[in-house]
Amino acid sequence: MPKVAIIGAGISGLAAAIELKRNGISPVVFEEKNKVGPAVSFANVSFKFLFRPICDQIKYLKDTYNLEIKPISDINLLKIQGPNKRFTVSSHLGYSFLRGKDAHSIESHLAAQLAYPIEYDSNVKHEDLLKEFDYLLVADGSGAWSKKLTIWQSTLRAGYEVQLFLDVLTPMKLKCG
Repeated sequence: MPKVAIIGAGISGLAAAIELKRNGISPVVFEEKNKVGPAVSFANVSFKFLFRPICDQIKYLKDTYNLEIKPISDINLLKIQGPNKRFTVSSHLGYSFLRGKDAHSIESHLAAQLAYPIEYDSNVKHEDLLKEFDYLLVADGSGAWSKKLTIWQSTLRAGYEVQLFLDVLTPMKLKCG
């Protein structure tokens, strides 16, 4: 069985650890902080019309990847005010999620699904880990490793315009299935 180390206990590192475990590999997860999640807690909003054709992201993650995350609330009302138009949409529009170190955060939900402990307060060096492990997955969120290995890519896409939102946010177009 290959020995795998994961640097970073954020969403990517934890999801990878869960998937590896599901496939019979028990990785060791190293986290430099004393808890999972980013240092600052914040809410993340997930609107279902941004993920079409997936209507329910929570069900999709559970059915496809067997990942269980719980929202902090459902979003059932959205009001948009523009200079000349006002829209109100009431329907099940999506969810809000908590990110950070809180017990109700996405990171905490994923960490609870691991069947083994996370090595917290670990200031590990990849050179040392590569001596002990066959594979190393770096998911620390910094991009420092990929820059060091010259595989860094930075792509920014921001293509949303107000008109696009106004076209999408009609009750007829929000129906799924």
